[in-house]
Amino acid sequence: MPFICDFEGNSPLHLSRDAENTQGMGIILGLLSKDPLGNHSRAISDVLPDVMLEGVAELDSYFNSRIMTTKSLSRLDRGKLKVIDWTDSSLVASQQWPNIDDVKKGLLDTDETATGHIMIKNDIVTKIIDIPDI
Repeated sequence: MPFICDFEGNSPLHLSRDAENTQGMGIILGLLSKDPLGNHSRAISDVLPDVMLEGVAELDSYFNSRIMTTKSLSRLDRGKLKVIDWTDSSLVASQQWPNIDDVKKGLLDTDETATGHIMIKNDIVTKIIDIPDI
């Protein structure tokens, strides 16, 4: 079911915030946690900071539910991540439906000659965070 805002661009989460209804915000976030990728995130991204300030308990599980994968991203399952500040993870900003080649270019180290070593590929998990403008 599509997520629809009113004529002023307010979602049910905006209306609950304006009414200072934290219980309503929690119920809405619980329902939205079950939504597919891209169904509602653009409509509520601007109100999420206010929901955080209200301390709505369901926000944590909502954020966890927005970390997901797509069929094309799940095919990107082996490689060597680019080293960024010596961490074992990497981030790439992209569109909602990323081009897999752009993701590979941003995440993976493909130049074996730069280090002079044989590149060792590892199993990787590639996911998208369905919260625009963060």
